[in-house]
Parts: sequence; structure tokens; C-alpha cells
Amino acid sequence: MDNVNSNYGLRENLAIIFRYKSRIKLVFFATVLISLIGSFLVSKVYEADAKILVSNHREAKIVTTSNAPLGVISSDSKEKLTSEMEIFTSFAVLEKTVLKLGTDTVLESMRWRWDWLRELPGKVKETIYKQLWSFPPTETMLLWMGKTPEKEGDKAIVAMAKILDNLTLEPVRGSNVFAVVFETPDPDFAAVVVNTLIEMYQEVHLNLRQGVGESQVFSDQVSRLKQELREAKKKLLQLKHENGIISVDSQIRLLLDRMSANQTQIQDSQLQKSEIELEVAELKRQLSKQPKVIYLEKSWSRNPVVDALTKKLSALKSEQSLYIENSSAAVRLNAEIESIKQRINNEVASVQDTNKSGINPVYQEIQKDLSLGDKKLQGLQNSYAELEKKQQEFERRLEQLDNKRILINERKLEIESKEQSLRLYTKKQEENKINSILNRNKISSIIPIEFAVPPISASRPSKIKNIIIGIIVGLSGGLLIAYISEFLRRSLSNKEEVESFFNYPCLAAFRLFTEQQDNEIDIHNQFQAKMLGESVRQIQRKKNLNSILISSTRPGEGKSTIASKLAESLIKKGSKVLLLNKNQILNSHSDFDQDKQNSDQAVSPEDSFLPLGNSSLLFTINDKNSLANSTQINTMYDFEIFLGRIKESFDFIIVDAPCIQDAPEIMSLSTVIDTVIFVVEAENTSRISVAKALSHLKQAGATISGIVLNKRTFIIPDWTYNWLLLFNKI
Repeated sequence: MDNVNSNYGLRENLAIIFRYKSRIKLVFFATVLISLIGSFLVSKVYEADAKILVSNHREAKIVTTSNAPLGVISSDSKEKLTSEMEIFTSFAVLEKTVLKLGTDTVLESMRWRWDWLRELPGKVKETIYKQLWSFPPTETMLLWMGKTPEKEGDKAIVAMAKILDNLTLEPVRGSNVFAVVFETPDPDFAAVVVNTLIEMYQEVHLNLRQGVGESQVFSDQVSRLKQELREAKKKLLQLKHENGIISVDSQIRLLLDRMSANQTQIQDSQLQKSEIELEVAELKRQLSKQPKVIYLEKSWSRNPVVDALTKKLSALKSEQSLYIENSSAAVRLNAEIESIKQRINNEVASVQDTNKSGINPVYQEIQKDLSLGDKKLQGLQNSYAELEKKQQEFERRLEQLDNKRILINERKLEIESKEQSLRLYTKKQEENKINSILNRNKISSIIPIEFAVPPISASRPSKIKNIIIGIIVGLSGGLLIAYISEFLRRSLSNKEEVESFFNYPCLAAFRLFTEQQDNEIDIHNQFQAKMLGESVRQIQRKKNLNSILISSTRPGEGKSTIASKLAESLIKKGSKVLLLNKNQILNSHSDFDQDKQNSDQAVSPEDSFLPLGNSSLLFTINDKNSLANSTQINTMYDFEIFLGRIKESFDFIIVDAPCIQDAPEIMSLSTVIDTVIFVVEAENTSRISVAKALSHLKQAGATISGIVLNKRTFIIPDWTYNWLLLFNKI
């Protein structure tokens, strides 16, 4: 059920265990009993095992033992080990094993104790089918339905299937070994089957290794590859001879060196050409500035100022060639020359008499240098064109050599590939010859390193192991059932659950009376009765309520006992109490309405009520007085008037009402009574039914003061608490 207390600890878990201890015991003992019976009924299983080494080269290998460090095997070894295990369980090996041992021997030795029970449905079905097919009308009907007669199974196939079902192959970790394990009900037969399987496996393995025509295939391939290799070498020599190639790499290196030298000459020629072009351009510029014809002789009368200026002008002109054209110094020099020329013109001292002109020698010298530069430039251009042509020829020859080298390399790769293939096939041919010799001598790479021996004792069933498993499973199953039952529980067990589920105070919790603990339980119940009485008195003081209806969901929850306990607790405090039971409520007679004119007449307790027991404070209705023939109280209105008249005569009126399940009219009765106390039986009454009853009472207008939990049991025994306390002290 839902947990009331969020702190679900040891006490709650112990309560679940002791609450459902009978179910836990039932599941526990049933499981242990089943495991014990099963251990004696199942067939004994005997295991015979052997180990086989899978060698790669038909030679001894180091096998790791269980105590030695585990190694790491390659993926190829794992694949080979898996392949060998598949061969071991192949049809050929199983068939040879069954034929050697005998089909009937295998079937008889592989029968388990309960095989007859497992085979029974099949035999019944087979018998029915035989009868149906033996009867002509049903045979015709079956043929019409598309059925065909079932053929009797081959015994050899059945025997092979039985061996395969009980055969287990497991690789030994870190080695090239796999273990063979076979289970049968006969220990001697188990060892015989394993050893026979190993023998047949070796035989099949040798047959697979021999192959068909492998020797001839390898021989033909070696001859073919030798012929193709000779032809490939011949083509390579022919290619070199046709192209005049001795060493293509050396020729390419030599050609590259010549190309590099030629490229250097081209670069030098380009540099010289550029220099000469600059010189020619400078000569042309100087030639353009020099006059072709100059005055050689001139006569005039002398002027000393003009002579001085002329001398200075000549000096400046000689300096003019030293400056860069259009530079700032050259500009200033030109300006000064123009100024001197102007002064000379102004200071002419004499008149020119005669002038004599001729070719300028400077012009002639520059022209001569220019002609020489043009010739050099033309020679360099011709040399450059020749070098370029030579470079192109080198590149063409280099491209041809590259193409030839590609062809030669292809021929070499072809030769290398054929040589590699020839070596491989030659190696395979030699291996095939060696394998043929080994096969003829029955030497295999499969080495049994441990043959099977008949087991001394059965491997299964282990009675002690099964009982331990049964104990563990039984305890686990029992606890699981207990917790599932607790989750599905809808009853109430303590005051905390009552108050949490219904939001009403739990006024008291009475324990279930048992013969073994009568004194302790009686003391507890007396204390709870005092608590209930005190709660009722507090309700009376706070709300001025003195009529109390006590009811429950169904019969047998102890509401009458609670009513009497409450009455006893109240009278011990000096309260005057009237206790009414369900028969008095529904069938009581009174003369209070005998005369409506006397409706205000006071009630006389001495006439209408009788004391209960020896107490002078506890009363009930006098059913034997003269009121028996009076008018019956049939309505709640009548009962309400009845309560109103007797309230002043009693401190408390306790109505032990019927349960809601038997008398739904209690809903109406609860509206005329001051308050309701609801009784719930612990560990039995469903809280859902209690919630519905309380909801109906509340909807009817009843005032519910609280709930009383009855027949409560303390699930956890005292010895558990004592043991826990002792353990805590330790």
C-alpha cells in the first residue's frame, strides 16, 4: 500500500516481513522443496571433455595453462580457430561418428530419464496419423486437404541431432586451443563419443587439406608464369634497343645538366642584350644633342669682357655632361649658361669678319660608337634565338625520354609482378608437396593434447547447489511477494495511517485480544478506553455535544465492544450514560407520543430506563415496561423528539448503531445525533470502503469526531526489539 511515513526504515521493513511471514514461508518452503525434488528426479549428467590444439604449420606450439598469463592471439588465429570448430560440428564428422558407433547404440545411450514423457505427445500424434491414413475415407479427405503422409525420420539423422545438441565447443582464452565437452547419461559413452569425434574430425580435416588436383594446378601456373616472365624481359630489352637506351635515368640526368647550362647562357645573353640596349639608347640621346656641322674659324675684333665670358661659358659646358639631365643642379647650370650667353650678346666687342664651318668631331665619335653597339646587339639577338631553339630541342628530347621511361617502368612492373607471382606459386607448389607427404603420413596440424576419459561423478545435478539456489530464490520470491502484497494492501494497521488517509483524528487504537497476552492487552485496551473517554469529554466541552453514534462499515469490526468500553470509561469519571443498541433504535417503543398534549411531560428514568450491571450511572431502554404497547417510533423525526426529551436526563447518550452495510438508514440517523465515531478493524477493513462510508456520512450532514482503530496487532514481536536493542548495545 502507499507509504504513510516518508521515512521508510527498518521498522517498516520488519513490519512487512512479519505481516506476510506466512506467505514468505509458503514461497520459501515450496521453492526449496521443488528444487530438492527436482534434484532427485532429473537425470544425472556426465561430462567428458578433451582439448585440441590448432597449429598453423603442423608443429608443436606452447599452450598456456589456466595458471599461466593469458596471451593475445591474432585475428587470423581466431578466425582459423572458429573455422576448425565449425568443421568439428560439420555433418561429415557427425555422420562418420554415428556410423562408427552405431545408430542404435547412440540412441539408446543418449536416452534421458524423462525422454519417454517428452516423446509421448509425438508418439500419440504419430499413432493418430497412422490410424487416419490407414482408414480410406479419412485418407481421401487428407489428400483432398493437401496433406501428405509423414515419412518416418531417419534414425541416423536423429542420432546426429542428439550428439550435436549435447556437444559444446569452447575456445580456450589466450591460446590456439578449443575444448570439446559432451554430456550424456552414460559416463563411459561420453568419453567414447568425444574420442570418436576427434578421430573422425582428424580424418575429415586431412581429406579437406589434400584437395583435388592442387599439385597439377600449381605446376601449370609455375610453367605459365615462367614463360610470361621470359616474354616480358624480352620486350623490355627490345624496347631499350629500338630507342638506343642504355640507362634512361642517366640519359635524363645528362640532358637535364645540358638544359641547365643552356638556360644559364640564355640568361647571360639576356643580361648582355639589356646592357647594350641601354648603351645604344644613351648614345642616340647624346647624338641627338650634338650638331652635325660646327664653325671651325671666325675673325672679329677682340673684347676682353666677351673673352672672359666665353671662357667661363666653355668651362660651364664642359661641366654640363657631369650632371644628370633635369636634375636641380643641371637646371641651375643651364640657367647660368643662358645668362652668360645673354651677356656675351650684349657685350659684343667687334664685328665678325670671316666664318669657316665643318663636321663636328664629337658627333662623328658618337655615331661611330652607336654603329658598333647596333652590331653587338644584332649579334646577341642572333645568339639568343639560337639558344632558345636549342632549349626547345632539349625539352622535346626530355619529353621523349620521360615517355620511354614510363614504358620501361611499366615493363619492369610487369616483370616484378610476374616474378612475385612466380615466387608465390613456387612456394605454394613446395608447400603442396610437403603437405602431400604429411597427409600420406597422416600428420595433421590438429593435435589432440588431452583425450577424454570417463567421468567419475555426475556434473549435474548438484543437490547442494540446487538447494542453495532454492533457498536464495525462495527467500527472494517470498520477500518479493511480501512487498507486492504490501503495495497492494488496502487495509489500515496503525493510527498514523488512519489519520493520514482520512484526515480525521484517531481517538483510540484497541488491540486484538489473545489468550497468550491477555494481561498486557487488557492493560493497553484500558488505557485506550480512557483516552477515548477523555477525547469524548473534550468534544462535549468544546462543542456541547452529548449524543454519540458509533458505527462501522461492516459487521464484526467490534463497534459494540467499543461502545461498551466508551460507556465504562465515561461512567468512571462520574458521567451518566445511556447506551442504546441497534434493536432498541429501530424497534423500540415509547409513550412519548401517546398523547401529543403531554408532549412536554418530563421523562421518568425510573420507569423508562434500566441500569446496566452494577453501575448506577449506566442505563438502557426498559423494553419490558408498560411502554411496550405504545406507539412505535417509525421516523427520524420521532427519534429526534425522543433524544431531545432525554438529553437533560443523561450526560452522554451512546448509540450502538448497526453497520452501514446492513442498515443504510443509519445515514439519516446520523443527522439527528450530535456526532459520529467510526470504528475500523485493523488489518482487515479496506480503507476504500471506509472512505466511501465516511463520504456518505459527511454528505448526509453528519458530524464526524474521529475514528477508532480496533483489533490492532503489533506485527513485530517483542523478541525482535530485544535482539535489536542488544545488538545496538554491542
